[in-house]
Amino acid sequence: FRQDPSTYNLTSSHVRIKHVDPARCGRIKLCCCYRYQINNVDLSKINDVNVNGQSAPFLIQCCCCAKGMDQVEIVTDVETVYMSLQEGVGTKVSQLILHQVEESQNMQRE
Repeated sequence: FRQDPSTYNLTSSHVRIKHVDPARCGRIKLCCCYRYQINNVDLSKINDVNVNGQSAPFLIQCCCCAKGMDQVEIVTDVETVYMSLQEGVGTKVSQLILHQVEESQNMQRE
């Protein structure tokens, strides 16, 4: 799982996923020297969307009230793309993506 949540933009034909990996000094994020990656996934190529959840480590959860992460796995014809989101958000996002895939397929048939 990635440490920082991904951002996404869902349109009628694509889902755009952006992963940002900031430079860190220990657990502190630096405001410079970061990398990012953007994946554009065509909705007509999506075969399956899965969600895997991971809770925060017990000690961090108890002391800091930290939330876990949801990892959304988007399986296409060619690749598998992962998106890390805050705990509880992954299920909603996967449903939105699957709904948009169905809408995209209906538009292609017409």
